[in-house]
Amino acid sequence: MKNNRFIFLLIKLGLLVGIMLYFVPGDAQIRFPVPTQQSIKDFENSKTYIVKEDKLISDFNLVLEDVVQKHWHATDAEIISATEFKNMRTDESASFVYMNQVYFKKDKTLTVYEYLFLSMGDKSGDIDDMPDLCAVPLAVKGTKQEEFVYKIGLILEFMQEHVRVCKKHPELDEKDVVDFYSSREINLNDKKLWLLQNEVEADFRNHSEMASIYSYDFQFVDKENIKTAIDQGRDDILILHLIKAGKNRYCFKLIVTAGKAGLYYYDYHRTKKRKPSLLLKKDIKKFLR
Repeated sequence: MKNNRFIFLLIKLGLLVGIMLYFVPGDAQIRFPVPTQQSIKDFENSKTYIVKEDKLISDFNLVLEDVVQKHWHATDAEIISATEFKNMRTDESASFVYMNQVYFKKDKTLTVYEYLFLSMGDKSGDIDDMPDLCAVPLAVKGTKQEEFVYKIGLILEFMQEHVRVCKKHPELDEKDVVDFYSSREINLNDKKLWLLQNEVEADFRNHSEMASIYSYDFQFVDKENIKTAIDQGRDDILILHLIKAGKNRYCFKLIVTAGKAGLYYYDYHRTKKRKPSLLLKKDIKKFLR
């Protein structure tokens, strides 16, 4: 995209058409797009079209109507097909939420990730020219959608929160927005961290072991508990959004409130034998800062 925020190139890996994102080695994060103030105004005046996947069987499509009704508040919204999206994205007054596949320019493994994008339309009709307001990783391509669709409502909440943050803080750019999120104060005495046991480093899946490194309130729960907390808007609950990846690939970790999706931790690591694709001890220590 413009200003090196997101660099879009159409590529072919077999039958894959995807988006290449800029990755800066040595950074402790992948950057979120930061919309211009004009794009934010355009978004606020737009109608948002939520795009279904062009698939006969899609867990994402099955949950879409429910999550949009419960979790999209910023603009009027309508669910459309992938075909309609192709025809409508020339409308510069419209905004769109859609899934697309991403790999990172400096990642030699060319791991492909599923992302959810929030973008404005562009007269060219090309996705690479559409102004991005937010983009959130969902999973590595090929992951069963049941592993992330229960959190789609939370992703929608975060997209709207990200636009609000960028509007309130016009001084932010793509280089410092994640640092801004990570440095925000949070009173952990008022929060409970809910985790899936299989997303935590193996040595800390026992309650007492986890308590030895995390002294605040926490609980191991299941996906249904997390979905319920999201639907209830529980800002007293913190949850982990983990994007697992194979060996020598990038694993993403976000900790957000289950209600308005306030982001308080965002990091990644390259997976190795001693650094599995999980929330690690060092993540907990860094989160506690």
